[in-house]
Amino acid sequence: MISKADILLSVLVSSVALGGLLLVFIGFVGKGESPQANRLNLHGLAARIALVPFSISILDGILCAICLNGFSALYGLVLALFYLSLLSVLIYGIAVVLLFL
Repeated sequence: MISKADILLSVLVSSVALGGLLLVFIGFVGKGESPQANRLNLHGLAARIALVPFSISILDGILCAICLNGFSALYGLVLALFYLSLLSVLIYGIAVVLLFL
């Protein structure tokens, strides 16, 4: 049987890795420039919106580390935030692909 600590460790690694990938993607998207100065900068907007799933992933990693250090009451919240971070990255990825491709 898989223990809660194993699940929490997997969620911690996955959340931080997902946050790191999003941070790299934010850097690439944020460097894009709009051809007209007065036009809405969609690259900057997409980079700013990516901070939402990035923040959820990093917050989940922090709460997971706290939960691993003995505060097991956060177990359900950690799993819920992990699923929320996956869902938010999915929605963000679909929106960016539809917007830029």
